[in-house]
Amino acid sequence: FGFYKRAGRPDGEPDGRIGLEATDRPERWTVSKSGEALVASRRMDDCDVVVRATASELYLLLWNRIGTEGVELLGTSATFRRLWGSQGVTWQ
Repeated sequence: FGFYKRAGRPDGEPDGRIGLEATDRPERWTVSKSGEALVASRRMDDCDVVVRATASELYLLLWNRIGTEGVELLGTSATFRRLWGSQGVTWQ
């Protein structure tokens, strides 16, 4: 997640875990945020919210190219936005 910490991003974002599960491949990841650190692992841990979608949809979601409307969420979109909202790329 090379785009994660950029200058000008607010500190103090909430800690938590987002699970990512590809529906078209046998792949699962957990993205954990703790303080300023963001760590991805190739397993599914206990998560605050889980996103299920095709691998390409997960990629587009993490780059803020699509919203959560077209993916399956186990949890709420508010939880996803709270954990990821300011971390992704902002397109102008």
